[in-house]
Amino acid sequence: MIKQVKLHLEAGHDQIYFYEYVYSDNATDNSPFTEVRGASHCSQTFAVMDGFYNFVSIPYDEKLIPNEMIGIKDMMRKIYGNFMKTG
Repeated sequence: MIKQVKLHLEAGHDQIYFYEYVYSDNATDNSPFTEVRGASHCSQTFAVMDGFYNFVSIPYDEKLIPNEMIGIKDMMRKIYGNFMKTG
């Protein structure tokens, strides 16, 4: 991803918004066909939406989510909200 940022800078773009979501916990599955555990494509989406946790696609009781993940959800919502408001 950093290569793309470098290319944008070289092309003269001066407003680049970049973040990398890497949070995972013990409930996070390994990446398919590997022994690697960590955030994958769309992981941050579940950190923003209510009722979903770690790719559980059925409604999930928010009271069962670990406190650490609740903090991550709060932070991600603030980041997304700030970006929507201010760019």
